[in-house]
Amino acid sequence: MADIGSAIIPVTGSGRVTLHALADLQFGSKACDTYLMKHEFQRVLDDPSGGMSVILGDLTDDDRPSTRDMRKAAFHARPEVQDADARDKKFFIDHKVIPMLLPLAQTKRGIIGVLAGHHWSYVRVKGAGGVRYVNSARYICDELGRLTKRRVPYLGIMSAWIRLQFRGPNNLGVAKLIHIQHGVGGGQTLASALNKLEMTARWAEADLLIRAHDCKLVAAKTVRLGPREDRGGKQKSLRAKDIALLNIGAMTRAYVLDADEPDYAEMGMMRPTAMGWGEAHFDLRRCSSAEDPGRNWMADIRVTI
Repeated sequence: MADIGSAIIPVTGSGRVTLHALADLQFGSKACDTYLMKHEFQRVLDDPSGGMSVILGDLTDDDRPSTRDMRKAAFHARPEVQDADARDKKFFIDHKVIPMLLPLAQTKRGIIGVLAGHHWSYVRVKGAGGVRYVNSARYICDELGRLTKRRVPYLGIMSAWIRLQFRGPNNLGVAKLIHIQHGVGGGQTLASALNKLEMTARWAEADLLIRAHDCKLVAAKTVRLGPREDRGGKQKSLRAKDIALLNIGAMTRAYVLDADEPDYAEMGMMRPTAMGWGEAHFDLRRCSSAEDPGRNWMADIRVTI
């Protein structure tokens, strides 16, 4: 893990709340389908539960770790070249990326977190303390927060946990822990994405795990069994806890007809990318007596693609 962050998001009210998971926009790439992306954004804006979203990285078509190192090494003695790159990137983000993402940040529930992923660059920011070079994903979060007057959490580079605090009637509620990861590696089958999620679920404590990067659309559930204890610590019965798994697609097409040099997906003869993303739906309700003798509140999770 390159970085880890967390965010606690209070969610009030009963009924269904939907979390829209977005990733791999690669905005600026010739393969980015901006029309489809705007259509998918509109689905978030039209969501009656409040349009809550989380972004799992690769917002723009930028350097990946290896090319960032190569660029830095190539222009080590020419800081003005790196400075010019950072200026250009800021201009692109300010005039193209921020206007595109701003409506998502302005919904009732907003953007609850952003990862950087593999593809990001440095942005030149000048302030009272002088010039700084900031991770472009962090800069996007800061700018969206400034424009909306509410925090858009930057959650690090590759993975993070988010705790959703649900509050029902009489201020009673339940918390759900989400693990998000940008993801690494490829794999030719849908089973490979599901296998990576199941492997992560072995060590990452979470009720919902969301993964991106390999552009496979997979939604599934597994179950974790354990003892249920009363307040005195006495074992009463067994409980089965659902763990939801969601792997999401992208907005960048592979195999685009073009006379120019193909992108690296085509050059590597990788599988075509799955277009589209996924959602997690949280339904707040009271437990049955079989689920919990105390009939406390719970939030059912359903994942869709």
